[in-house]
Formats: sequence, C-alpha cells, structure tokens
Amino acid sequence: MDCHKIELFYNTYKNSIRTIENLENKLLREVHSYEKWYAFLQEKSHTIRQLYSQNEQLFEEAIGQMQRNPQMLTEELAEMYLTHIDFFLSEGYRDYGVVVPVLKFLIPYYEEHGPKERLFDCCFFEGLALLDNRRYDEAAQWFTRGIGLYSDLYECEVDYRQYRIMCAHYYRLLAARMQKDFDRALILDYYHSAYEVWADNPPRGFLTAKKQKAIRSILRTLVGSIAYSDLEAGREPASELVEILKSEYECTGDTDYGIGMMYHYVSLRAGREKEEQYISYLYGQYERAAEDFGAGYTYGTRDFINLFDDELPDDEFDKSQLFYMNPSFQYVYFVVPEMLRYSEDVTLDMKLWLQTHAYYSQLPHIAGDSVIDYLIDRHMERVLQYGGKISDIDGEEASNFLLGNVFVHRQICTAIHSLMVSELARIITEHMLGRNPDEIDDCVYKALGIPKDIHLMAEAAQVAGMCHDTGKLYCTDIINLQARRIQDDEFKLITEHPRCGAQILRKSPILSKYADIAEGHHRFYNGQGGYRRDFD
Repeated sequence: MDCHKIELFYNTYKNSIRTIENLENKLLREVHSYEKWYAFLQEKSHTIRQLYSQNEQLFEEAIGQMQRNPQMLTEELAEMYLTHIDFFLSEGYRDYGVVVPVLKFLIPYYEEHGPKERLFDCCFFEGLALLDNRRYDEAAQWFTRGIGLYSDLYECEVDYRQYRIMCAHYYRLLAARMQKDFDRALILDYYHSAYEVWADNPPRGFLTAKKQKAIRSILRTLVGSIAYSDLEAGREPASELVEILKSEYECTGDTDYGIGMMYHYVSLRAGREKEEQYISYLYGQYERAAEDFGAGYTYGTRDFINLFDDELPDDEFDKSQLFYMNPSFQYVYFVVPEMLRYSEDVTLDMKLWLQTHAYYSQLPHIAGDSVIDYLIDRHMERVLQYGGKISDIDGEEASNFLLGNVFVHRQICTAIHSLMVSELARIITEHMLGRNPDEIDDCVYKALGIPKDIHLMAEAAQVAGMCHDTGKLYCTDIINLQARRIQDDEFKLITEHPRCGAQILRKSPILSKYADIAEGHHRFYNGQGGYRRDFD
C-alpha cells in the first residue's frame, strides 16, 4: 500500500461524481430532440458503467486491502487517508461509502496511537456520515464523543479545529432534532451547550456580531420548531420550547415566514389568538410573498459548516444561504400548506398549488446537505394532504407534480425510471385486459375506486407507476450514487423507501389508493423475499 493509491482513488472518484452531474445536467437543463436526448441517456449509462468498474478497482487497491489488513496501517498512511476524507467533505461531497469504511480502521488506530486532535476529526467525520445516512441517534453519539475530547473549547488553540468543535455542537443538536422519537430534555441540553459556544461565549474575535445574531436565530428556530411540531401531533409543548420560539419571534417578528407562522400557530392553539386573526395573518404573508418573490424564488445552497466559515466576510454572509433558513423555502414549507388547510377559495388554492410547482421547478440540484431530503419528504406529505381538496387536481396531476417538479430536480435517474415504469404499466395493463377483461379481480377495481373499465384501469396503473418510488425522496444522495457499489448500511436505508413512499401517499386524498402499491412494489409475488418483509 502506498499514499499514491489513496490520492488517486479520492481524486478520481470526485471527478466521477462531477462527470455524472454534468451528464445529468445535459439531460435535465438542455432542450433536445428525442433522438439527441436518448443519445445523452445512452452516453450517461455507458459512462457510469465505465466509471463504476474503474472506481471499484481503485477502491479495492486504496481501501479494500486495508479493510482486510488493518495491521498494515502506518502513521503516514493514516494521515493520508484522513487528509483526503477532510478534503472530500470540506469540498462539499457527502458519501458514506468512501468515508465510513476508512474510519472503521482509522478510529482504532488513533485511539491507540493518538494524537487526540486526529481522533476528534474521525469522530466528527463519522457523525457527518451517519447524519447523511439518517442514523441520527448514532450521529449524535459520535458528535458527543468528539466534544468530550475537548470539554474545554479553549484547550484547543488551533482556529480551524475550534471551529470544527463548535460545528460538532450544532450538528449534534441537528441530529437529535431530526430523530423520529427525540428526547426533548436532551435536545434542550444540546441547545444550551451549542448556544454557549456559538452565541454566549465564542472564541474572541471568531465571529462578527452579524454572524452571532444569525446563529442565535438558527439555533432558536431549530429548537423552537419543536413546539409547533408537538402541537401538530396533538402534544402539549414544553414551556421552555415555547419561550425559545417567542424569543426568536421578538427578534424577527413577522418578517421571518417560518418563525412568524409557528409563533402565531402556537398562539392560536394556546387561545391567545382567534382563528380569524390567524387566517388574516396567513393572508398577509401570502400578499407579502407576492412582492418578495414576484421576480422568482431564491434558494439557499450552502451547508452550515461553510456558511459560518470564519474566513467568510460579512458582506458575503447571509443566513438565508442555508437551505432551510431561505425565505422562499420558509414561505413554501410553512405558509403555503397552512393556507391550503384553511382556505375555502378554490381559485386561491390552485394559485398556492401552482406556487409550489414553481418553487420546485426552479430548485437547483443540491447534494450533500442531510436536512434537505428530510424537509422535502415532510413537505410533500403536507402539500399532497391539503392539495387534495382542489377538485381540478387528479391523480395524474399530483403524480406529475412529484415527478416533473420534485424528482426531476432531486433525482433525474428516478424520474426517468418512474416515467418508463409508468408507460410500461399502462401498456401491459391494456394488453392483459384486452386479452382477458377478467384478468384483474373485481376487488382491485373496488380498492382503486373505479368502475370495471379497461381504460380506467390502465390510467390507474400509469399513475401508480409514476408515484411508486415517491419514498426515494427519503434517500436522494444514496439513490444518486451510481459510480460505486452500494454499502450494506446504505442498502438498508434504501429498503425503507417503499414504507416512506406509502406514508406520503396515504396523507393525500388523491393518491392514498396507490399507497399499498408503493409499499409493496419490492415484495416478491410469492411472499418469499423482497422488502418490506412484513408487508403482505
């Protein structure tokens, strides 16, 4: 084993990612005749096969051999591995499969040999990788372990590592917040420790006043939103969570779409605000958005660790560059579903639906931020749930929204696949029923709520094909990995997508009848294999 092989693998692999992204942009952004578009699709397929083979060989030479023989690891090789993981993550790449397998032999090495700062880096990188793999509890534990190595922030005198320790506090809070069944007391503990190092007592001269104010807002929003989520789930929120939300509202007022809506919603549920006042507030935000976004939506594309870089000057800094703090996203995510929930104006409902279309149709391809897929996943549940009352929207319209406006900008490969499946499902259904109209049992027509008609069943099959992979919103960055072998841990996450898709579809009055199709589309017909294993 030599250092050159490690360097060659990571540099080649990063180039592979960029090559595939460029090919997908050709498919997505440029207008072509069918023949030219199909030629690009063939080129992409051929290129991916070549890159896959090349990367598998380089992975084996640079990482696979060391996985099997960790006793070969030397100080020089360990430093080379960790340096390239550092470069890889710092440049915005997020890829569990080329980070975690290396950390599995680096962590024991640094535990035995030191130095402490390199063990901390390993813990930090492990936490980031697990966060992207949606293993939030484990991610929080690794960030906690890293923080524990530097219980006194000022013990570390190197600026960039101080910053990384501070980031570990933030990411630990984020990981805890994104867990399905989170511990509110633990989150508040993480919040206070993050607030201490970022807002109350950061290293002298490390953050400007503008950045300190922004991080206070981000931390309060992250934790204060639990009060809103608790009320949505029918739980009474803790008074401290309500106070944190109130503190942020007092700083930003109704100028922040997300904080303003959450605060007014909590006030409504607490009886401090009447429903007509709340609805009036929502209409005011809708009118304000028309002025703010009349020229088009904006998008935040920075990751937290880059946004708060101490070398980023104030004139280039804006917290709205963070995806979930961006005003356009805050409006579409928080205000639009609430407007759809309370509106009784069909014309307005359709305008709100089209606004959501417009937002997602312009969404830039953003990878490497573990929050994005989580939030889009949640947002689709709410939009499809409340958009279902618009009489002009049918199953094809709703599924086209998922494919044409969401998937095509998050996972073009899934969009293409779903369109192909959809068309094949229609053709096969028409052929089967044309040959034998009784091929499909009457109970299926009943379940889909349609009369016994060949063309209606073919249309239902077509819509089912378009939305069967909705759950892949749950794991965009893994689905988009096409230039290397999927790791076992990653495949485990992928097996969750039928359940997640069904969960989204069941919230939609229009698409709920296709939820079982989404949930069962990877099960074997004979029940002997596939996933979910507990789905009949």
